[in-house]
Amino acid sequence: MNNQNEENNSTQTDATVAATVTLLPGSMVYIKAIDSSQVQGLQGVPPGTIVYAIHSEAGAPLAVLGNRDAAFYAARQHNMLPVSVH
Repeated sequence: MNNQNEENNSTQTDATVAATVTLLPGSMVYIKAIDSSQVQGLQGVPPGTIVYAIHSEAGAPLAVLGNRDAAFYAARQHNMLPVSVH
């Protein structure tokens, strides 16, 4: 039952941020933990929730996901090289 709740929470906090960016396979992307209140238009996620933003090398926002593992997985699935930013 916990796994199902975790999956539901992850689905609720996963959100794509609109951005038009050209990325080549193997491009580096940066993943950073941020407060959900820093993301405009993020619906259904209470302020103060930690989410994980993926940004291009140039700093353009690409996506926001509900957990770190999902952010790294998504980056790798799109042939990008994720790097953690603190």
